[in-house]
Amino acid sequence: SAEASGRNDLVVKTVEGDRKVSGSAYRETKDRGFHHGTLLLNADLSRLANYLNPDKKKLAAKGITSVRSRVTNLTELLPGITHEQVCEAITKAFFAHYGERVEAEIISPDKTPDLPNFAEIFARQSSWEWNFGQAPAFSHLLDERFSWGGVELHFDVE
Repeated sequence: SAEASGRNDLVVKTVEGDRKVSGSAYRETKDRGFHHGTLLLNADLSRLANYLNPDKKKLAAKGITSVRSRVTNLTELLPGITHEQVCEAITKAFFAHYGERVEAEIISPDKTPDLPNFAEIFARQSSWEWNFGQAPAFSHLLDERFSWGGVELHFDVE
């Protein structure tokens, strides 16, 4: 069984230690709340490690050797589990907790609810520009030692 860890992770206890299977984030604005989460069902963990760039010093300070050692797929814990089974289990748990007051509705590009401007908003929030086209300003340092000397690059991205 999974349990909450920290503010936004779900972990599963394994013989190798706790393994993260889910992470989420939440943001509130004046009139809205935004929540998103991930659930590792059958991800390519070697590629996942390439996409995540954690601070290696921070991981080392916590005794963690790599991102891959901290995460696992649900399929590694429950071979044969499907996306549909996960969706069904989440829906069942939600209704068990909050009560079955409404019918679950699947939203996809092929089947959108009949709500004002929904199709337009769904298309915009599904676009590359919305998901990847904008990023907050940030700074990053790359520091590497070679046999011939060291290189240090500082990036200030606006």
